[in-house]
Amino acid sequence: MKKFDELLLQYFYGVGDTAQFLNRAVKYYDHFYTNAMIDSIYKADSIYTVSNQSRLIEQFKKGLTDEQKKNGSFFVKQTIQIAPGSQRIANELNNGAWQVYRFSNDISYLNKVLKWSRLSITAALSPENADTHAHTLYKLGKKKCHCMGKNSH
Repeated sequence: MKKFDELLLQYFYGVGDTAQFLNRAVKYYDHFYTNAMIDSIYKADSIYTVSNQSRLIEQFKKGLTDEQKKNGSFFVKQTIQIAPGSQRIANELNNGAWQVYRFSNDISYLNKVLKWSRLSITAALSPENADTHAHTLYKLGKKKCHCMGKNSH
């Protein structure tokens, strides 16, 4: 279901069917990317990191010679890069937010974009999602100024 909806979004975005894209994007991101989901991903990331570290330490210990084990005279520095689920979710939310931002000036859609960009930042702050958030705040601010009239400046 999620993959099908994702493909439909890509299709409507690609062909420029704004109405279908915006309608389906709101349903898709609101359904699949919620606060509870981000909390679950944080927990899963923590569990993965702890279990992965333990496994790597055990593998390292197996590779030591008897002399190294006896003396304890060794130093290990290892860098491991992992892409946590929260980063993937943050990227997906930000991409969706940016696409809707580009397609719409409607306040209700921009408020959705703002919600998704906040969730994206909550999941994993990056320059990209901070940029989307800032653009959205600016656009919403301009809309509110226009709604109040020229004398409000």
